[in-house]
Amino acid sequence: MSVPKCEWAIPTAALPSSEQFLLGERYFPSVSETSIYITVMRLLIKNVTSKDFGTYKCVAKNSLGDAETSIILSSELIIFSNNIG
Repeated sequence: MSVPKCEWAIPTAALPSSEQFLLGERYFPSVSETSIYITVMRLLIKNVTSKDFGTYKCVAKNSLGDAETSIILSSELIIFSNNIG
């Protein structure tokens, strides 16, 4: 199987006026294979501001087809509790 080609769509508010994607400055996409059937795609965002909030979409394509998923980056605080006992 071939490693999928990964494309990220980022919120328009996060786009700088002069460049679409500040690769190597603020946005760092990566693709890694964890097994023959699993490929992990990540987008690291450095120096996050409120302009980065929104829906990010990842589209993966290879010879077998394509898949997409979305994630929302927001300012909401989620607290996880491990209450035992």
